[in-house]
Amino acid sequence: MANKHSTQPFDNPGKLMSRVLELLEKDPRTNPEIFRDTRIPLNWLNGLTRGDFRNPSVNRLEYLYEQLSGKELEL
Repeated sequence: MANKHSTQPFDNPGKLMSRVLELLEKDPRTNPEIFRDTRIPLNWLNGLTRGDFRNPSVNRLEYLYEQLSGKELEL
């Protein structure tokens, strides 16, 4: 019987998510301060930093990347 909780490759953190998590870790601001500055919901930020999400919104990740890095995401 297959494990219904198995992780698929697309459920592992991708490059963008990993980079955003690195930027959050290095940012001196607290999550409430990042919320204040970005308007990304605080409960979502907390969930992201706790590792609650397998597939967070790419739109929020992109916006957060751009806000934290000061650079536009290039594809």
